[in-house]
Amino acid sequence: MANTNHELFEAHWQAEARRQQDWPVRLVAAIVFLNGCFAIFEVLYSRLSVRLENLLPLDYDYYGRYFGLFAGILLIYFSGRLAARKELAWWIAFIGSGLIVIDHGLFAREASALLLPSASLVLLAVYKDEFTVRSEPTNIVQGLRLLVLSLAVALAYGTIGFAKLLPRDFRPPQNISLTQGMVRTVREYTLIGNDDLRPRTREARFFLNSLDVVGTVSIALAFYSLFRPLAYRFGTLPAERAKARELLERYGNSSEDVFKLWPEDKSYYFGGINGFIAYRVELGVAVALGEPVAPADERSVLVREFREYCRRHGWQVAFVYIPVGNLALFEHAGLRPLKVGEDAIVETAQFESEVVRNKHFRAVNNKFKRLGYEFVVSEPPHAQPVLNDAASVTRAWLKSDGRVERGFGLGYHEHDYLQRSKLYLVYDSGQRLVAFANAIRSYNPAQETIDLMRYVPGTETGVMDWLFAGIIGEVAARGIAEFSLGLAPLVGVGQGEEPTPEERALGGLARLGGRAFSYGGLRRFKDKFEPRWEERYLVYERGPVGLALTAAAVREAMKRR
Repeated sequence: MANTNHELFEAHWQAEARRQQDWPVRLVAAIVFLNGCFAIFEVLYSRLSVRLENLLPLDYDYYGRYFGLFAGILLIYFSGRLAARKELAWWIAFIGSGLIVIDHGLFAREASALLLPSASLVLLAVYKDEFTVRSEPTNIVQGLRLLVLSLAVALAYGTIGFAKLLPRDFRPPQNISLTQGMVRTVREYTLIGNDDLRPRTREARFFLNSLDVVGTVSIALAFYSLFRPLAYRFGTLPAERAKARELLERYGNSSEDVFKLWPEDKSYYFGGINGFIAYRVELGVAVALGEPVAPADERSVLVREFREYCRRHGWQVAFVYIPVGNLALFEHAGLRPLKVGEDAIVETAQFESEVVRNKHFRAVNNKFKRLGYEFVVSEPPHAQPVLNDAASVTRAWLKSDGRVERGFGLGYHEHDYLQRSKLYLVYDSGQRLVAFANAIRSYNPAQETIDLMRYVPGTETGVMDWLFAGIIGEVAARGIAEFSLGLAPLVGVGQGEEPTPEERALGGLARLGGRAFSYGGLRRFKDKFEPRWEERYLVYERGPVGLALTAAAVREAMKRR
């Protein structure tokens, strides 16, 4: 118990330390943002001086202002990436701030102009180790934000710039207000142009030329942000999949571990120890399927390593389908649990000796035998007509009630997948296949389960009861102690002795949506088999906001790819 308390204290201390370390990152990002704004406003609020052609081969004051504009736009753009601890953003901000310091040190009229760029440079140097996240393409939402930011900078520059020019800067004199400046900026960027404006001074000529430069740079950054690839593309080498399969053979312990290999929509984190975690990244969240596959004494280390790995990539972390007995493994790593449902576990011996003999199952059995239905177990490889019939059942099933195929923690109908699976089939009196399920490889020798459960809508009521009774009987005959009926989502959520606020809210949503989604109906169906209900959890981080993002990410991960 003392060791457990020590680990909990250590995890809490580490999580608190990480939270406290966030303020330097936010401070650096804010100072760099202000530095970028200052560089742009300095161009707007200072007039061109006498040419320095006697000192430099070029008109530095004229062309140097272009550098100031370009550097300012880049600093504003990448300040947001600094907040995400991006390493590339650090390098760009550091070099840009350094060049601005050199520029101001040589040519600035006032020493105060060195304040912000110097502060940026010093803070970036002091907190360099905080920016370790490797650069990756932004996602669409982030791209849209950066697009809006880039265009807003260009619009603000043009609007203020027009308004700050003097009437004598144009021929004939023009007095341009902020509103007129915004209109003229939009005209310039939409290629309508401002042909009525004839620049009279170097200041006006510079501004009109710089407006094109700022527009070009900002629009280029905007489209770069929007059309970059999505933040993550999973890629798994055949050797990695083979290694994951080998480790599952050694350390797999769940009837659902097979989904870490199928569907092939996951990546693997192997870390520096003898195990792996199967995960998929969606919306900036690394959603891991089930528990780590590793020796029991190494799982805690693997979870900690994986969380640090995700932190370096700028991802949140979540694990789905975690049994209540193993929550401590994740709580020690600073993750928060949320009950998401219960798994129905049938003890096969008890079912065969007691449950299948009760009034309900006697009536179901008598009904389908009287109607001439037949329960068949088909071992792979299957004849092509069997697979064709199963495909017909799936097509009919998918057309009913807006059903869709899923992925990640579930399989989907595919010819090769069913060809290598044991099939449980129900035929009607006309030898037409009306329902089927497929068995999956279990890495828990004491428990089995199935994946797909399909039936033709309009089939006799109770056909799935009869199908499952036949499956459990076949499993019991092979000496397997338990059969999992699968997760019943949101069952029992918010109804424990000390539910969290999140669980109470989720339970309330389940009750409100029960009629639409039939959560209660699924519970009643599985209760017929008199199972043992085991709680299943989602573990996540970053409080309510992190939970909302995690929920959206899990939903995306479950979509078939």
